[in-house]
Amino acid sequence: MKQLPVPIKAFSLIEVMIFTTVFSLFFVLAASVITTSLRITKANQKKVIATHYAEELREWLQAEKEINWGGTTYAGGLITNFTEQVTQSTPASTEFCFNTAPLSPSWPSKGVGSCYFELEGQYRRMATFSATLMEGNFVKQISVRFSVEWKDGNYLYSVPLKAVYSVWE
Repeated sequence: MKQLPVPIKAFSLIEVMIFTTVFSLFFVLAASVITTSLRITKANQKKVIATHYAEELREWLQAEKEINWGGTTYAGGLITNFTEQVTQSTPASTEFCFNTAPLSPSWPSKGVGSCYFELEGQYRRMATFSATLMEGNFVKQISVRFSVEWKDGNYLYSVPLKAVYSVWE
């Protein structure tokens, strides 16, 4: 008597191809999620560093204000106090580029035209001052807009901060 061959249990070619396709799609999606997560983490890391630089400048300016507020606008000659320093150009608006870390005890030259991305090789830190005057060219308060910027590819990112300094704070 002739015996029939025992059927061998195996996967067909179509089943193997479907499994391979599903498995490949899973790894492509996982790689995409990891890549996006790493990009967002790197952007957040740069934002935290930029925020640190902005806060450092805010604290330095607070200390400069506490050392010698002054109270008068710049009238020419030697600069002797905080309010004269920030009203050099006009009481309306004066800009400075603070691209040193740590901040030096002396103020940088005014103007942000040459404010390049030199802070840690990728950031730039700027401050724009606006003075509110009282009678007799006395400064009531000074508003400051801080901006720390960096480039990532073709995009320019910025962390803005604002502060107000006055003699009574």
